[in-house]
Amino acid sequence: MKRIITLFCLVSALGLYTGCDGPKQKYAEILSDFGGDGYVDRERSEEEIKSLNKKIDELRKEVDRTISARYDLGVYYKMLAVEYIELKMFGPALEALEQAITISPVSSTLHYY
Repeated sequence: MKRIITLFCLVSALGLYTGCDGPKQKYAEILSDFGGDGYVDRERSEEEIKSLNKKIDELRKEVDRTISARYDLGVYYKMLAVEYIELKMFGPALEALEQAITISPVSSTLHYY
């Protein structure tokens, strides 16, 4: 759970961070900010840059997996809600829809149901 929260924070930070450099440069700055080692105040060695790039690639894969899993969870809750509605189980349907809406709050279909 801590890993998911950390990844969520990292993704949020990535979304809020803007700059002119390439994506890996931005990610390297963010990773360094989490470590608190004063990235902005010093130059990185070639080895440190390679290490950061490797870590960025690993985390990017994990972020992609987490986003995909969260999307799938939203679809699951929507399907569950529809089944509950067909069975006239409106309380559980509402709970499932609320869960789906927390994942996809802009879905007009979910709000319709």
